[in-house]
Amino acid sequence: MADLASLCPGAAWPDYQGGGLLNLMQTLSLELGGPDLGHAPLASGALAGIGGHRHVCLILIDGLGDAQLRRLGPNSRLRALQRETISSVFPPTTAAAVTTVLTGRSPAEHGLIGWHQLHGEEIIAPLPLYARHPADAGGQELRRADTLYRARPLFDRLARPAFLYLPDFIAYSPYSRYHTGRAERVAYRGLADGFARLARR
Repeated sequence: MADLASLCPGAAWPDYQGGGLLNLMQTLSLELGGPDLGHAPLASGALAGIGGHRHVCLILIDGLGDAQLRRLGPNSRLRALQRETISSVFPPTTAAAVTTVLTGRSPAEHGLIGWHQLHGEEIIAPLPLYARHPADAGGQELRRADTLYRARPLFDRLARPAFLYLPDFIAYSPYSRYHTGRAERVAYRGLADGFARLARR
């Protein structure tokens, strides 16, 4: 990364050596009886022993970074309870980061790097699986899923039951079905409903 860093001064590169989202997922996998994913665990030890808890909850807030939290919620409870800051993945897109959480793999490994990407002769949106070019006639989602999704789901490989809470409009998409594996999906409608369902569980 040294060469890239010199070409792009001020850019934030992911820390895959122990200070990033990828390392968080490695640590969670080991703590919860899952596989060694071949990456360094979190260097800070912030989650050491978390597997001893009866319930472990990972809440992913898409797009919320340390800078936004510092600027928009400096006196928030979330900020007050913050234990450390980790980096995202590269590229730091929703498709790349969410897939890293669901598979424990880096974007270079799972292959989903952005909202639009070239796949064969098509430019597709890998999460909803529609083609941006050429015009999509529909009905090709399963074919695309079979050839595009390649990283195994992480949460059905843990030694304890996993439940994934997803907004109702994406809970049963081909992307969600593939990447949650055998883990139980729980569809929620809005934040209040999501937290109520989580509390009941």
